[in-house]
Amino acid sequence: MPSLRALRTSSLPWILVLAACGGTAPRVLDARRARLDADAAFDEARRAYSVLAPDAPGRAAARASLLEHLAAGTEEVLAGDDYDAVVRHLARMTELFAPSELAQGAALPAALGPLVRFVADRSARRGDEARAMAAQLLWSRLEPEDASHAEEYQRIAAWGREVRWAPGGQRGAAFFEVAPELFEVWEEHARLTPSPEVLDRLATLHVEFRDLVFGSALPRAFRASERVSMPDVRMARVLTDRLPLEVAAVYLRVGDLPEAARRVGQLGDLHGLEGRLRALIDAAALPGPEGADALVELAGGYERARPEVAMALARVGRRVHPTDARFPLALARLSLADDQAADATAWYAEAVE
Repeated sequence: MPSLRALRTSSLPWILVLAACGGTAPRVLDARRARLDADAAFDEARRAYSVLAPDAPGRAAARASLLEHLAAGTEEVLAGDDYDAVVRHLARMTELFAPSELAQGAALPAALGPLVRFVADRSARRGDEARAMAAQLLWSRLEPEDASHAEEYQRIAAWGREVRWAPGGQRGAAFFEVAPELFEVWEEHARLTPSPEVLDRLATLHVEFRDLVFGSALPRAFRASERVSMPDVRMARVLTDRLPLEVAAVYLRVGDLPEAARRVGQLGDLHGLEGRLRALIDAAALPGPEGADALVELAGGYERARPEVAMALARVGRRVHPTDARFPLALARLSLADDQAADATAWYAEAVE
């Protein structure tokens, strides 16, 4: 098996083809061995794909091969009738798309259809807002001529905000118990379907929360209600103090440093953190040693609280600074923490190399 360093974009689509055909391996290999070989080839191709630039030549063909491999297991996953397993399988597919490739008007492969329909049906029964919105968004991309999916998406999104943040919804201390749930819903939605509009909406929600709590938009029902406890006040302060970090994380999780810097810059500089964070993100986008150091610092700042953000930043570092061992080492450490032993081993091997 070639090392990750030896992989080239043009060869990626053929890795899975060779694995599926057995390559030069003897035909007497049983189905289990053939599947293990195909999965190993897939994992190596996926790791190489994860550090490609969105505009890299051959990326679309590589993604098509990866999706084809995953789609081969869709029937089996659906037959298991395990909601969480189906969501995981769908997530493995959608994580292969850059935000621009999930935008309105983008063409998505039909292989997503069976999974999307399953998740749309089961999430509606469960009242699972995040997965329901993700499924309806994907369905609207798969069937753009059917407006009902976009309408259902908007209905769920509006309902979720109304019941948590609207003046007629939660009041007093209950506001602080329920309001953060909206972030959880949209974080999961953005994880499954990080389209540009979903990312922008999540970032905007963080700003709106600050305005709801400390600005003139605070519902009168909350201001006039029973006294709010000090723990609630402290929690509100913590959430708003983290605003620049959370807004940046929305875009850093998909490796979009320019948009992260732009959105943080729009926040002003109320606490001083905004300006420092913006400067660090700008530095991380530089191509030389200064950029590599800034990326390492930025990823380290997110590693404990938001490891998925640190992972994305390490992938950017591996792409932009391919000879800097700190990035495959970070990817190995993060993969190990996420119980991805095969990925951890491969990244450690590259770091040593």
